[in-house]
Amino acid sequence: NMNSTQDPTNRFFPGWGSIDSDVSRPDRVVGWSICWIYPGQPPSDYRSVTSYTGLYYEDSGIISVIFDLVDESGYIKRSYDYFAKEGNEAALEEFKNSEHYAKFNR
Repeated sequence: NMNSTQDPTNRFFPGWGSIDSDVSRPDRVVGWSICWIYPGQPPSDYRSVTSYTGLYYEDSGIISVIFDLVDESGYIKRSYDYFAKEGNEAALEEFKNSEHYAKFNR
């Protein structure tokens, strides 16, 4: 589940995805999608979906992704992002100076 910086209520939205099941690999492929419509929420004018694909780095616990956001107007935003477990901000800063970061951002 994820929350959105665009949602003033800071609710978490369910996501669906998968990860490479070979836990012996240090870097595993991961992907998931989030529909930014809260379950049970009445229909509104704004609907969007974001799909993420990237790598999970076991050694640092960092996930680096490319994501596409698409809404009902056809607007598409493609961007990059990085996720770390809450409280793991130091690992995220270290990751930004790593070989993994350089490869992902070429």
